[in-house]
Formats: sequence, structure tokens, C-alpha cells
Amino acid sequence: MDWGKLLGDIAPSLIGFGTGLVMNHQQVQKAKGEANDAKSLAELQYQTVLQNQQNIKLMQQAGQAPPEKEKSNLPLYIGLGVGGVVILGVLIFAVTRKSN
Repeated sequence: MDWGKLLGDIAPSLIGFGTGLVMNHQQVQKAKGEANDAKSLAELQYQTVLQNQQNIKLMQQAGQAPPEKEKSNLPLYIGLGVGGVVILGVLIFAVTRKSN
């Protein structure tokens, strides 16, 4: 029996199998790490929500109103823009109408 030839035939298969096992192990470890990151992020978000609820309860018990959200100025800006265009249109109409 030729041990060198037998080893030469088996070696690539064994190396490929070993490499596959190592790659699979690395992928499993990466997936575990990502799952742990997602879990810790979810726990952090939960703790934040819980702390905010507790703060609101404490403010209500102390007689303070919870902070109100800022009102958006977008409707004001839209109204001013439309009003400016209407006034400009009326002025242009009045000037062109008088000169004819």
C-alpha cells in the first residue's frame, strides 16, 4: 500500500472539511454576537421607556405638568408663503390693469 498516495488523496478532503467546520463555527459565533447586540439594544430601549414613564408619574405626583411637545411652525410658514404670493399677484394685477 502506498501511504503517500493515500494521504495525498485524503488530505484535500480533510483540509476542506476542517476549513468548513471553522467557517461554520465563525458564522455561528457572529450570529450569536449579533443576537446579543439586538437583545441588549432592546433591553436598553425598554429601560428608557420605563424610566420615562416613571419620570412622568413623579412629575404628576409633584403637581407638575409633563413637558409639552413643541408646536410645529410649518402651517405658519405655509400660510405666510401663500399670503405673500396672493398679495404679489394682486399688486401685479393692479399695476398691469392701470397701465392699459
